[in-house]
Amino acid sequence: MALGVVWTGGAWFTGKQLEGRIADMVQQANAQLRSSAPESGLELSYQDYQRGLFSSHLQLVVKPIAGQANGWLAAGQSVVLDEVVDHGPSRWPR
Repeated sequence: MALGVVWTGGAWFTGKQLEGRIADMVQQANAQLRSSAPESGLELSYQDYQRGLFSSHLQLVVKPIAGQANGWLAAGQSVVLDEVVDHGPSRWPR
């Protein structure tokens, strides 16, 4: 019983930590994108974060930087990556 509580509590805590840090992680990714590929003219954002007990769901969005030309996406276009992050102590087989 105690193991189940620790297991579930660990998964909940890890998901809570991710929720609090996702904005900083995206900001760091954008800084790295600007420094390593400034000509890309792209930026990353996230939307629709949904924290669950053993996994969380979010959408990462790649879009052009407003007012900056790029060869990847036209103004108003974006690429949406639908992501599931497992944060249990051990990943369950899917």
